[in-house]
Amino acid sequence: MSCSLLTVFARLIAPVLVMGPLNDKCEDAFPISGDGEFAYSNVDATVNDVTGLCSGFGVNDPSFQADVWYCWTADCTGPVTIDTCGSTVATTKIAVYDGCKCPADGFLTCATLECASQSMAQFYAHAGESYLIRIGSYPTFSADGDSFRIACRSYRFDYETLCNSDVNPVVFSSICESRSRWDALNSTRGQYRIVEDFVAEESGSINTICWAGTYLDNEDGKECIRYSDDDFEVTYFADDCGAPGAVMAHHPFSQEAGTLDVIGPAMTHVEFPNGGQEFEFSGEHASFEVTAGQTYWVRITNSAAGECGWYWETTPRAGYAIQIDESNQSSQPVHNDLAFCFDVRRIPADGCDVPVLPNDDCPSALPLVLGATEFNTATAITDGPEQYYGDSCYLPLGDRQIHKDIWFGLENPCSGKLELSLCQSDFDTKLAVYEDLDMDCNVLWFTSMKACSDDDCEPPSTLQSVISFDVSATVNYKIRIGGYENAWGQGRLVARYVPPVVASLRDFAAMSQCFTGSCTAPCIPLSLPACCFVQDIDADGDVDLDDAANLISVFTNPQP
Repeated sequence: MSCSLLTVFARLIAPVLVMGPLNDKCEDAFPISGDGEFAYSNVDATVNDVTGLCSGFGVNDPSFQADVWYCWTADCTGPVTIDTCGSTVATTKIAVYDGCKCPADGFLTCATLECASQSMAQFYAHAGESYLIRIGSYPTFSADGDSFRIACRSYRFDYETLCNSDVNPVVFSSICESRSRWDALNSTRGQYRIVEDFVAEESGSINTICWAGTYLDNEDGKECIRYSDDDFEVTYFADDCGAPGAVMAHHPFSQEAGTLDVIGPAMTHVEFPNGGQEFEFSGEHASFEVTAGQTYWVRITNSAAGECGWYWETTPRAGYAIQIDESNQSSQPVHNDLAFCFDVRRIPADGCDVPVLPNDDCPSALPLVLGATEFNTATAITDGPEQYYGDSCYLPLGDRQIHKDIWFGLENPCSGKLELSLCQSDFDTKLAVYEDLDMDCNVLWFTSMKACSDDDCEPPSTLQSVISFDVSATVNYKIRIGGYENAWGQGRLVARYVPPVVASLRDFAAMSQCFTGSCTAPCIPLSLPACCFVQDIDADGDVDLDDAANLISVFTNPQP
């Protein structure tokens, strides 16, 4: 009798002892963010009844089984893919909802059986916004110790200036076709290829090109979202009696081969009549020479991504191009010009080419040196973004751009307050500092500016820039110097650590550790209270009695 009672009691309490996942309910969704692979288990999970479900695993099974929940915060703007493909043995289902409130509504998308028995859901996310992710499985199937992946294809450049020409006319001549924002032609490899002619007005060399276009569904011509990375290819041809002839530079330039470095897509927030978004792209490749008065051809194609094709934007005027249908190898003239833009670096009459600045581009930033650095921005080309009201540091006076910019980098600095001054420059300057956490210029623009300056120097240098800001030894920085409204000229950057306004005995102890007569050595290890450069109060390159006297003055007469 006692055994029977124990058996009944065990059966009664067994359901109570079974504990499902901690994120079994919508309101208990685990917070996650960014790209990556995330572990999950839905063993012993229950089912949540939510409206807006997807079609299920069959007509008789519209619901999720054993679902778990995540609240994902996007760190990028662009198409997102969430999948369990090959990362679990369970038959899975995924749903995504806008926002993280419960009960879940704002249904965005769902997926099941896209990759064998697993799922792949895709939707469009905005940086900083949160989304509910719901993962379930087919009845009797569950996953333990498995994972799902999240990948966002970031539209890193969210501004309309990527392709704007901003060059020194003494050094460059521009070839640029305006954009129609009305029509675009298919230039997806494997489907169509378009070649466009142009005439070089002057002799010189080309190593960059900008273009514009959109992504459209090849079936219905409507906007589509490309979830895989672009794979652009740019090919230049000599002219052969009004048609493309020999390939210039001996080969196409391509992202896949690593011979074409593409920045973009940059969403311009301008729509085509069918609702498709306009995007800009900028590509850099090895230089090749063109001759004044000669006709050349350029072809820009992108790889296919399912039914989502790439379409090259046309220009407002009727021109001449050739579109090749790869399915039947036929070609036909197209009464349009295509939107592209590039600058020809002129070959001067004396045969001496204009030197290229070593730190003209963000990836080529030169190391910042304490003290004075002379520079000249005459041949610099703008490659950084505009700054908007929403930024933490907005450059006023109606000009949001820092024109003809050059770059310096500061890695693992000594902690303290750093001052950057352009007050001894002879042109109207602008100055900005970015926190460079990933040492990646492609994602630099999503990081808020640390500081910026336009006209902040004391008279008589009222058009020059100066900033001081706190630096941390655990953070890297990019420093951007340019001009207001295309101003350029000779400049002088002075970098120094700002003396303390209040001193303590700890400052004296730190100074004693580097009282060696020279501060050219690297920073003292971070375990020590300070480093030599910070203790060089008068910024003369030495830690000496003059610095000690300054520190004593600050100690005895602290500033408010």
